[in-house]
Amino acid sequence: MIEKKLLIERILESENLTDELQDADAQWLLDWGINQLDQVLQGVSDEDEANERVTVLMGALRKINRMAGSRDSKNLDSMAADFTALASLIAEAFGHAPDASMSGSTSGVTQLRQGTTRQALEFLTGWGLQAGGQS
Repeated sequence: MIEKKLLIERILESENLTDELQDADAQWLLDWGINQLDQVLQGVSDEDEANERVTVLMGALRKINRMAGSRDSKNLDSMAADFTALASLIAEAFGHAPDASMSGSTSGVTQLRQGTTRQALEFLTGWGLQAGGQS
């Protein structure tokens, strides 16, 4: 049986998942990640596989954190590469990939750079789950 509580503790204890964010935004991202656990663990009955999936989810949280934190300082090519990397993590964690083509990423960078950090987080998490119909 998978101990979801232990997986949540793993997420909450990892400081580098939100180190680019202010407290309220960091908490929002952690809450979002924890709320995705049921989706990420769907069909998983083995504890080792559950831990692997959560490790990938944590990688996606870390990438979202970094992308939101550096959205104004990175160049277009670096940000496009970040979208591609995030798409790969999302695909591995959730079983579907968002549009990470260069044109999609270019428009994504434009969208990411507008608004507040919270809006950037909402955009990244929504973009990441668009293909699977989750949010």
